Amino acid sequence: MEFESAARHRSKSISLTADDPVTAAQGRDYVRRARELAPELAAAADEIECRRELPEPIVAALVERGFFRLLLPRSLGGA
Repeated sequence: MEFESAARHRSKSISLTADDPVTAAQGRDYVRRARELAPELAAAADEIECRRELPEPIVAALVERGFFRLLLPRSLGGA
C-alpha cells in the first residue's frame, strides 16, 4: 500500500511540474544541451569504457552546460 501511495504522489508531482511553462521550458533546454553534448560523449566512449571514468573535457562540458546543477534542489541554486 505504501508503495502505491508513493507512486501516486510521485506521478502527481511530475504532472504538476509538467504543466508549469517555466519548468517545461527548462526541461526542453536541458534536452537540447544533452543532444549537443551527445557527439562529444560518443567520441569519448572508448576512452570512458577503458578508463571507467569520464575524461576531464567531458566533465568540463557537463559543468559548463549545468548538468551537475540538476542534482541540487532549487533552494540551493540547482536547476
